[in-house]
Amino acid sequence: MLGLNLRPYSLGHELWLIREQNPLSVAFGAEGIQALINGLPAAALFCSQSFDQIGGMNRDWFIGFKLWLWKLRLRKFKLGVELASFIEYRNRGTLMLPDEPDTTKQGRPFGAPVLLSLFQFIRRETRTDAEAWDYPYGLAQMRYAAWLESEGQMKIKNAYEMEHDRSFAEWEKQNPQSTLKEATDA
Repeated sequence: MLGLNLRPYSLGHELWLIREQNPLSVAFGAEGIQALINGLPAAALFCSQSFDQIGGMNRDWFIGFKLWLWKLRLRKFKLGVELASFIEYRNRGTLMLPDEPDTTKQGRPFGAPVLLSLFQFIRRETRTDAEAWDYPYGLAQMRYAAWLESEGQMKIKNAYEMEHDRSFAEWEKQNPQSTLKEATDA
């Protein structure tokens, strides 16, 4: 992407996008396509490095020169195409298991941001903070969801439920005039 090899999308990449208020972060919605294109070079630069490497850019004496050279190379890229590729990369890197709300439990939703909850969960199994920040985002979400389900805090849809949802959606498309509603377990 933009001449860089991207690493698997990680918790740290999301953190840096949020920290820098990059419009390609979920936390900061873009004002339009131009805002997304303007944020693309920084997002690609972050996602091409590990957590420690991103933090180390401030200590690189030649970073200004390196970024100037890279900016010259950016002219040859079709930024709209690169943006679509980055969005696909990020979407695939943040996939999670399909879930449904657990209506049997009452109480308030978690207060901590999801990113911090994922980090705390993964950090328990790593030697350093940097290892946890470099952990693939989508995999962290899936492992955290599986753990929440084992604790009775979440319900992950199984293959039967997914097929049921797909079949029902297909039936609704074929029968748009129907007033029949799906029965739910109450």
